Amino acid sequence: ENVNTARENVNRAGRAVDIALDALQRAGAGSPLPATPRAQELIASPTAFTEFLDSNSIRCRTAAARRARPSELVNDQRYAFVGRQQVLESVLKGWLDRFVNFRRLAPTRHKLDKAKLVVLPSAPGMGKSRILSVLACNLAAADSVDEFGDREAKEQALAAVKCQDADLLREFRNNLRGAAAVCLSFNGASARTVDREEIPKARHALLSRLLWSHFCPNVPYRKFVNVIKDYASQLEFEDVLDLLLADVGNTTHLIVCVDELLLVRNGDSPGWEQVSAAVAEVLSEFSDTLDRERRVHVVFSSLSEQPILQWQTATLRYAEPIPLPRLSRDEARAMWGDRHLETGEDAKSVKRRAVVEQLVEDCAGAPRVLEGLDRHLESEGITDLVTVQHQMWRTQLGSLWNRLDMASLPHVLAMVLSGENCSRPDMESYTQMGLFLQSPATGSLVPEVPPLVLGMLHQRRFGGLAGRMLDAVSEFMLLDKLTSDAREAFRDFEFQMAHLLRLRLFVLEEKGRTHFSLVDLLFVEGQAKSQLDGTVWRRTGSSSDDAPLYKLPLDSDVGVFILNDEQIVDAASRSTLGAIYIPQRANFPGADLFVHLPSGELIAVQVRLSAQDANNVPGVSGVQQVLGSFCKASACAELLPMTAAFVVLARREAAQSLSMKAISPSEYVWETCKEVYCLADHDLMRIVPFSLRLRPNLQIFMHSE
Repeated sequence: ENVNTARENVNRAGRAVDIALDALQRAGAGSPLPATPRAQELIASPTAFTEFLDSNSIRCRTAAARRARPSELVNDQRYAFVGRQQVLESVLKGWLDRFVNFRRLAPTRHKLDKAKLVVLPSAPGMGKSRILSVLACNLAAADSVDEFGDREAKEQALAAVKCQDADLLREFRNNLRGAAAVCLSFNGASARTVDREEIPKARHALLSRLLWSHFCPNVPYRKFVNVIKDYASQLEFEDVLDLLLADVGNTTHLIVCVDELLLVRNGDSPGWEQVSAAVAEVLSEFSDTLDRERRVHVVFSSLSEQPILQWQTATLRYAEPIPLPRLSRDEARAMWGDRHLETGEDAKSVKRRAVVEQLVEDCAGAPRVLEGLDRHLESEGITDLVTVQHQMWRTQLGSLWNRLDMASLPHVLAMVLSGENCSRPDMESYTQMGLFLQSPATGSLVPEVPPLVLGMLHQRRFGGLAGRMLDAVSEFMLLDKLTSDAREAFRDFEFQMAHLLRLRLFVLEEKGRTHFSLVDLLFVEGQAKSQLDGTVWRRTGSSSDDAPLYKLPLDSDVGVFILNDEQIVDAASRSTLGAIYIPQRANFPGADLFVHLPSGELIAVQVRLSAQDANNVPGVSGVQQVLGSFCKASACAELLPMTAAFVVLARREAAQSLSMKAISPSEYVWETCKEVYCLADHDLMRIVPFSLRLRPNLQIFMHSE
């Protein structure tokens, strides 16, 4: 305490000496020019500062407006405040703890020992700015409009926080109800062009933005900087806060909301380390301020916790990160209401309504994506899904690009698309990528990316393995189609299965595999082997044998090609690259597609999942018939020696009674085929990475009777 007091006295004495020396120098020179005011003189009082700005043609807001309404962080607000009440309460609880601690220390006149900073870290588009705007609203301002429930949300949060001392709690609530606020978008000011050129130190840039946001946010910031830049390096935190507190009133509390404490775009200079150091400087200044009993409450938002954690480690200070929950689908529907939902009952209206409802579910997780969808449908209507994806990528999810680490993208996509539980560090990297816009199932560590977001990533046209994964996802999930009709989806079902197998190969490649079994290809990892009993037959007649391994295509694009019979035979005989072939004619005898591996082996796949026609549902004998058709077909004579495995995707009824004894593939099949699989439709759903959250059309098709 003595050291801190001494440091403050030295700083004050130094400033007084500077002022005196400057005055003596001007007096001795006898200059007829008017004396240039120093920064301390400018901010000695609100009147002096506003008169200085007015003399430089900068018009300030009125004193009443400065006390009642902070500068806006959120423009064009469209939705009620939903799904963030717990976050508000957590921020207010942090402020309440500091307030109570100070009051308990007041009789001893001790300083608070290392007050906590309240920080809201999250990915882009999660509603950080909106939460700060709610915290900043003045409940005592009579002319405030509460169209979207911000004032009500803050009032409910104040009522929810608790304290054992009823008198202190009542005083705290009254202070916060009438508190003035100053809000600024810092955006990593040391990395922004105007600040980097004119005000190189982050702490001075922040103080400059505090003054601008409070007094004259209606004036272009660059114009304000041109006036204040000669004084910015002389600004001190304590002096600026004293000025703001004097302006809002001697008893009024002040809420300081710093939005986007850190924002670094790819390619920006200075680099991450320099910006992190600047952020640490700002955090330390605010920590020193909060250690004193002042009428100030501070909250930050940031895209990343990393520099904050580094600052904590280096300074042994404390920050309280409060995570922002992802909007659930129910909350997204509640926010959306009946926007763009046609009320007619004709087929076209019903279809368009179903499509909009699906898009709303796709956008659940991040409020900004919902807002982008609303703006797009308002201006463009429903055209085709590719246009929606492209426009929303350009206008709404560009901030994701700030976070994408290209080297990590294949790993993150593979983690999402594999449908497996992931570790906490993996989930953290997923969040840092800015992709975590959809929350996993309750109690699960399986991440999800909505189809629309996957489509928007696909529109970005990534290269390499990430691009190939996104291509396969787009084709498999029909991301370029606006349909909720099961029959329409069925027409593309074999094509979807081809791209699903292609996607599974890419996931195995990213995991560093060189060989795989059919279990690896057809099922997500971690499923019990017992789930496969009764559906697999191997050449020896035993399902307990070690599964045969096939060589994985590596470092090459596994393409999907539609070819006629002769072209398939020619490609299978000549090509050494991985590929998937789909026969041109509707029913190639016994097989609907072939997976061709670099070793020359083929995996033949027959899709027998006809949706409504019971006559096309194969029973036990039907599976045998499928194999027989494949063996006897003249077109397969040259393909059969290369066929190492045969997979039948059958209806549930066809697989329920199957056993190893129920089917006897001909000896001719076993001469080349290492194994035969018959998968029921409920097994097929396990092939599909459920983190993709299949569109309802495929689920309707799979579960229809």
